[in-house]
Amino acid sequence: MEEFLKKSLVQKYKYTIVIVVVYYILPIFVYLLPVRHPSDSMIYALYLWCIIIPLVIFISSIIFAIYNGLQWYFSLRVAVLWLLYMVVFGAQSLAFAGVYFVISLVGQCIGAWFKDKKIVL
Repeated sequence: MEEFLKKSLVQKYKYTIVIVVVYYILPIFVYLLPVRHPSDSMIYALYLWCIIIPLVIFISSIIFAIYNGLQWYFSLRVAVLWLLYMVVFGAQSLAFAGVYFVISLVGQCIGAWFKDKKIVL
């Protein structure tokens, strides 16, 4: 059973698992950090949403496309995983889903270009 789970989930969805961890686990640590003022945790959250998450999406999309080629459904999966935030933060987080979709698609285009040129990181 363990081998089946490892083969079917980890090998097939390892990039999605990384993105899920960054989307849902990393923000918990932002609110657990000791801060001097309550607004500091919101500043850390904005750094996370505007710098760290897009960077992780971009790099994982490049690596995904190097090994798997350009597959648009991965970018769609990145955007759909973000939609849970609409429940928590409202409809304004829908813009982040669109931005993350575009970032993932650009990263995949770069990774597919690397794959076509036989450049492996």
